[in-house]
Amino acid sequence: MEAKTATLQGKPEDFGHARFSFLYEGKTYFTAEPRLSIREIKAIVGQDPDVAIAQIVDGRQVERPNNYVVNLAEVHSFKRVPEFVRG
Repeated sequence: MEAKTATLQGKPEDFGHARFSFLYEGKTYFTAEPRLSIREIKAIVGQDPDVAIAQIVDGRQVERPNNYVVNLAEVHSFKRVPEFVRG
């Protein structure tokens, strides 16, 4: 089974199928998946599922539940990369 993401720095076009990205604790993660749940993001970044993470929205932290789905394709169309921090 192919991994969903790569933790690579640089431009997404440099990494083949990895077209979308997000930030977690200042580190960029690339993925081919246009939509990820918070639980999937936690698995990708190596965060325990029981630890809360928050999304940075308009400069403030908004805690997201594990079943919340982030539409990376929509966010990227606005030239913004979703950012998350440990909550």
